[in-house]
Amino acid sequence: MTDANGSARSPYASRRIALLGAAAGAGVLAAPGPAAAALPLVRPMSSAAVVGAFGVNARPNFLRSGYRFYKQWMGAIADMGATSFRGLYAPGLPRTLEVVAEARRLGLTWDMVVVQGRGTSSEKIRRTLRHIAANAADVCSSVKGLNEPNYDRGTGPVANWETDTLRIQRVIWDTVQADPRLAGVTVVGPTLQDNTAVRADYQRLADRGLLRTMDVGAIHRYPGGSYPDHLMDDRLSMLRRTWPGKPIWIAETGYTNAVASRSGPRAVPESVAAAYGPSALLEAVDRGCRTAFFEMLDDPDAGAKDHPEANFGLFATRTGDGPPWRAKPIVASLRTLLTSLADPGPAHTPAPIRFRVSGSSDLRATLTAKRDGTVTAHVRRARDCYDSSARRAIAVPTVRAKLETAGGVRYVEVDHRVTSVRL
Repeated sequence: MTDANGSARSPYASRRIALLGAAAGAGVLAAPGPAAAALPLVRPMSSAAVVGAFGVNARPNFLRSGYRFYKQWMGAIADMGATSFRGLYAPGLPRTLEVVAEARRLGLTWDMVVVQGRGTSSEKIRRTLRHIAANAADVCSSVKGLNEPNYDRGTGPVANWETDTLRIQRVIWDTVQADPRLAGVTVVGPTLQDNTAVRADYQRLADRGLLRTMDVGAIHRYPGGSYPDHLMDDRLSMLRRTWPGKPIWIAETGYTNAVASRSGPRAVPESVAAAYGPSALLEAVDRGCRTAFFEMLDDPDAGAKDHPEANFGLFATRTGDGPPWRAKPIVASLRTLLTSLADPGPAHTPAPIRFRVSGSSDLRATLTAKRDGTVTAHVRRARDCYDSSARRAIAVPTVRAKLETAGGVRYVEVDHRVTSVRL
């Protein structure tokens, strides 16, 4: 990705990932281009890699909620153009193997959480991983241990949480490495509770050997009602300093639509989440991160919209939970993005091109390329469009973005939503 001056925004430029918005080519004018040598050289990311970097959190083990209708929610994930989901793998439930079979049928992969709590025994973890190896290795893209081990939602911060975290991670790592059926499965590190974790927490884990027992690190990064990159760089830089050399995934992100809530995470209307959704994926993958939206389904909230945790879903539910569920507007914006990026086939590395974007200082642009050689610039303003505290919209005026390539100059009107222009 480049900023409005045409410079790479981070040292991960070679891993830039971009996305496709809904307004391809809108308001584009052509003009003679500058000399190629005067423009920065930028390597687009394959559009297929963006699709592979997107997932949806789900709850395959919640058999008393809408998630019991597994064929419907899994089908909805595939219909959006997504290729993976994240959730607990529970070997003792017959439904688990049904979900595995459906994932296989739909071509979905499963990022599997394999531990529910700090007290999970080492032998139980091994049994879970052996069950995956025997029954689900072909749909398992990753395995992950503890979720927020440093914080208990009922009692608050947890004392001496590191010991169990390290034990569990070691068991997962050793078991995966010892089983050839799990070759290629990524081992993800623990995700700490984002609001309470500090740099010293990550450093202590590293000092005690955590980095030797994981392939990638993971965080949760909720924007709190703001534009999707809110505090993202702060958290990522903390992990990259303490866990050097490890890729970082964003295991959870999203927006609650509990607009009547007076406490908890800041909420946004469904229309705002739809505007931010494609940019949330863009801001994550632009920094070299996979991301998974939380979550697939709302919990029923009786129409009150005052319970933050119940209103993070991409689909709204009613009492009774059964489908059909109402797709929130974010589903359409994500579907447009993901289906437009679809480019099935073997992995490829696009060739670099000469490119620069200029205009407003908050303009950001990212390039993506398909196997047929087409390159698209994805441009937006990194600006809030909603004030969650005042509960009011914030106008984001359009600005003219100048896109320069070796072949010419184009202009496009851009606001906070992703606008895509084929170069």
